[in-house]
Amino acid sequence: MALDEEKRTRLHRARRFLVLMCLALIGYNVMGASVSTQMEYGGFGIHLVRPERVEYGLWFVCIWAVWRYAQAVIELFADVKRDVLEDVRAEDTRIAGAWATREAQKLADKGELDDSKRPNVHILGVGFRPVDDRGSIFKASTRGRRYEGVQGQYSWHNEGDDQLSHSTFQHVVMERTRAESAWHRVRAWVWALVKLPAISEQFMPILIVAASIASFWFRPMAPMCGPT
Repeated sequence: MALDEEKRTRLHRARRFLVLMCLALIGYNVMGASVSTQMEYGGFGIHLVRPERVEYGLWFVCIWAVWRYAQAVIELFADVKRDVLEDVRAEDTRIAGAWATREAQKLADKGELDDSKRPNVHILGVGFRPVDDRGSIFKASTRGRRYEGVQGQYSWHNEGDDQLSHSTFQHVVMERTRAESAWHRVRAWVWALVKLPAISEQFMPILIVAASIASFWFRPMAPMCGPT
């Protein structure tokens, strides 16, 4: 466990160093930063003949930062993959819960949620019973997803009676088509990217690297010299 923590610390440092170097390169290229041709060190004056070559150094260090980050990610690839998939699974389950709640309400409105056929039913919450040893809440097939363990709680009351009663339902089966299942999975990945940290922490540095490379084409044009 201590080794894993040490590896994660190296990953965080490599990511931070990569982001800083890429931002420095973007600032140099886009904002037109320059290096002074005159400096002083220990009382001695130093004159830089080719200060523009500092960009080569920035590129070299930035490439080294990318290399370090790639090594750290590869070293912790299994952990990074697990973190990302856990975030996606959490969003997948949340989206499935919202959908199953709506479907359960439709069944209740039609009197098909359970055998009691109680009136004025309002679904309070929905959960899923795992269908295999891996903890999956659905069975996948070529036809789509099949949720076999939908369960939950609801309230109901008789006409003219304001007092609410509560009951539960279990073992309700719900299905989604193949297209609906694919769209469900896409939404889970998108929401995981937007809301949860694991995906953005690992993939946003890639976008920053791409931005630093693209900044090369957005450098300010050097002023044109007129005839002497």
